[in-house]
Amino acid sequence: MKKIVLLVFLGTFLCANAQVERGIRITLAHQVNLGSLPETADPILTIIQAAPHQSNAFDLQKQLVDKRKFAKINYTNSAYKADGMAGPSPVMSNNFNGNMNNGTPNDNNLAVSNAGQVVSVSNTNIRVYNDTGKSLLNRGLGVMASAQVGALNRSYDPKVIYDPNNDRFILIFLNGTTSDDNDIIVCFTQTNNATGKWNCYRITGNKDNDTTWSDYPVVAINGEDLFVTVNKLKDGEGWKTGFRQSIVWQVRLKEGYTGDTLVSNYFNGIKYNGKSIWSICPIQNGMKPIGNSIYLLSVRPGDLQNDTVFIHYIDNSVSSGVAKITTRVTRADKNYGVPPSAIQPPGNQVLETNDTRVLSGFYENGMIQYVQTCVDTNTYNSAIFHGVIQNPSAHAPNNKANIVKNDTLDIAYPSICYTGEGATDNGAIITFSYVNPQVYPGTAAVYVNRDLDGYSDFVYCKQGLGPVDVLQDTAERWGDYTGIQRKYNEKGICWLNGNWADANKQNRTWIARLQSKDAKLAFTRPIENTAITVFPNPATNWVNVDFEIEQNTMLTFSIYTVDGKLVKSLYRDAAKPGLNRFGFDASQFAKGIYLLTITSEKGQVASQKVVVE
Repeated sequence: MKKIVLLVFLGTFLCANAQVERGIRITLAHQVNLGSLPETADPILTIIQAAPHQSNAFDLQKQLVDKRKFAKINYTNSAYKADGMAGPSPVMSNNFNGNMNNGTPNDNNLAVSNAGQVVSVSNTNIRVYNDTGKSLLNRGLGVMASAQVGALNRSYDPKVIYDPNNDRFILIFLNGTTSDDNDIIVCFTQTNNATGKWNCYRITGNKDNDTTWSDYPVVAINGEDLFVTVNKLKDGEGWKTGFRQSIVWQVRLKEGYTGDTLVSNYFNGIKYNGKSIWSICPIQNGMKPIGNSIYLLSVRPGDLQNDTVFIHYIDNSVSSGVAKITTRVTRADKNYGVPPSAIQPPGNQVLETNDTRVLSGFYENGMIQYVQTCVDTNTYNSAIFHGVIQNPSAHAPNNKANIVKNDTLDIAYPSICYTGEGATDNGAIITFSYVNPQVYPGTAAVYVNRDLDGYSDFVYCKQGLGPVDVLQDTAERWGDYTGIQRKYNEKGICWLNGNWADANKQNRTWIARLQSKDAKLAFTRPIENTAITVFPNPATNWVNVDFEIEQNTMLTFSIYTVDGKLVKSLYRDAAKPGLNRFGFDASQFAKGIYLLTITSEKGQVASQKVVVE
């Protein structure tokens, strides 16, 4: 394997000493059939005493913003309120309890397939639901890796992703917290059924064979590859003082689905002005994953105030054999900064908000939309930094930002997904956690309108029933991230997962389906059970079929006997929103009674008896 050192100086590209090792092969660890295993979860890994850590510059900055926050807080006027911003609020339908937290913090994530199967992951297990919330499976993450890795001493930081191009799920999580035992576990479903067979792989968390280990994975896919970024931390130190560098794994997808040896690239030594860049977030396409390249973003996550955004770009696939990473520096038109701690009832205990790293984003219509936790310097509440980078490949990209905030709430850990439908629609939904001294921790969302000039009122998906109270410390953990995904085969729909606290003061997961109410999307009901009109009926020659649907849908028209035997598939094409007419010649069939059916990829849309005379 050849190691190549890149020294790139093109315009504002400044990626000195970035290294790529190509063609790394990772053999299959084992295959596991989740449905054949007994219903179980991994042991609870709750940390009762918070681990001590050394004071550093980040801690001092956090203490400063907390001091400013406490100087401004008004306990007598802290109930949350509508935000009065422009744009229609999304509507919540299906919503239910997700994966039960088996540790702290509540690191939870989700993915949903086109067929409506929902995979919910959390420390330290995986659950599968149907789209009404019925539990189909509950397993510990340990079963995904035990064959080669052995008994897991700690599984954590799970992420799950759905690939609509191949109709598969991908699960990534970490095991171990030292350079000797740390691994990245990567698992692929063999079919579209997450309760069935998975192919599982072990990627070493210490590829450089030094005294560092991999923490905090962020994942995305394009049309060919999987991207996993992690932060390398020094043995015996936490994420604040132990950071050494961020690295990127690029893994070819097709072998993961077939169970063959993975082929991958490894990017490290990603620096700016000789200093390692901290926490890199891969940016997936919004409509669906496509292409063979990808953008990635990072910022200066520990600064009190900054406007620097690093745009990284991996320009080709693993298969090409020539993929390289470059980095350029841009500046947002607003500052982000370290968020203050969030205050929860009864007011004497705070919740961690961590730093201001990029947590989520997507690329669509030639622009990147991304979100971070930040500080609102007017109230010193925790808020959301929503950035939009237009034409990120340009010499000087335009980077406009807005602070999404609430005067009486601390909001944190945002995730964003695209809900629009084409070149003139930049609509998105952001989900996040919220709390204040009179409102228990919960999950909410906000709609970003198609023109990027307004936000809806907040939609409060789940309000907590108590405070988070797990650690023997004044600073509690309520989750380091949330999750949100576009439903790829349903217009304007996304599914989210977030954090809330139950009456027993434990972290929990909430799952919800949200629908954008953008009037230009123009739909109100699903296509199933659509009424149709068939005439003339009985018929001898030409038959007309009129039906109305409210979204673009690929339909198949077929003729069956009344006892369910297929006679002929007549036609397959995309129907448009509104009134449609389909016609066929009935004289090709013998006299009798038949069943005309119209089906979509999701199942039957409509059926009607047809009499041929």
